Amino acid sequence: MPGKKARDKTDSASRRASGWEVLTGQTERIEAYCGEYRTFISQAKTEREVVSYLAHQLTGKRRIQLYENRGKALALCRRGIAPLKEGVRLVIAHIDCPRLDLKVNPLYEDTHLAMLKTHYYGGIKKYQWLARPLALHGVVIREDGSVVQVVLGEDPDDTCLTIEDLLPHLAAKAQYTKKVGEAFTGEKKIVAGSLVCACKH
Repeated sequence: MPGKKARDKTDSASRRASGWEVLTGQTERIEAYCGEYRTFISQAKTEREVVSYLAHQLTGKRRIQLYENRGKALALCRRGIAPLKEGVRLVIAHIDCPRLDLKVNPLYEDTHLAMLKTHYYGGIKKYQWLARPLALHGVVIREDGSVVQVVLGEDPDDTCLTIEDLLPHLAAKAQYTKKVGEAFTGEKKIVAGSLVCACKH
């Protein structure tokens, strides 16, 4: 068996420093970066909102030109110092986010209920959508071509949107005996409201 000094030397050599130890003295810079990122993901939850957010942040920045395509895509050009003949650098990325989309003509009526047809996108597991607060983000294009921004569910005073999960005593046969991929199905219809306004006496 190795002696205590040999063991201490081995332990010291195999120990890996944590990220906080390596980045000592940079915590304020890290916190500032994370704060900016939290602001970004809180305010920009759709492709249109990302484009709007970036355009607002970068407009007027020195040597940066913006080219916006219908509010859904953005090209940024930063003029360099070296001559163009020395080449250019391209960085290409797409804007994406997991979401539930409403279909093109989503609204229909069934048993006096207003229903919405949906399509899920983004690849996250279906059960991760359930029993969590959701918000509605989008735009409405009017007949005259004007655009109305719609955000519902972000303000604490807004209506809370969610996709309900089954209660435990109801899920015994519907979920517990099935594989995960079969127990939770997607693209179910959403109840948007009741069409029953009054009853006759």
